[in-house]
Amino acid sequence: MKLLSTILVVLATVSIAGATPIQPDIKKLLSTPRPTQHFAPARVGWNGPEAAASSTEAIPAESLGNIGPRTDQRQALIQLATPDWRIFLALGALIFLLRLLRKRATLAAAPAIYSIPVDVGEPQTRRPAA
Repeated sequence: MKLLSTILVVLATVSIAGATPIQPDIKKLLSTPRPTQHFAPARVGWNGPEAAASSTEAIPAESLGNIGPRTDQRQALIQLATPDWRIFLALGALIFLLRLLRKRATLAAAPAIYSIPVDVGEPQTRRPAA
């Protein structure tokens, strides 16, 4: 039943998706003008007119915000660069648990070695070769 419904869905979508070929009129295509494309000039280097215009403009100090003294900047950078201790704790716990799981998997996969006592009896004497 499932196969039949799948085949019906595929056949229904194929009949809808079927396209008919288009017969384009070549004269009509050639007579219509193509729109021209206007491209902006490429900016290759930094020594063009945009560099001269930007160097004359001054950036207002208010747009930079309150920067503060250098000691505040250093303190902020040190605070950002200092990692959180909880990350180290989580990574250490993750490494420990993964090693523990690997050790358990290797112990479970290793075949158990059992010693079976066998009573051999009397040792056989050697016979001369014939």
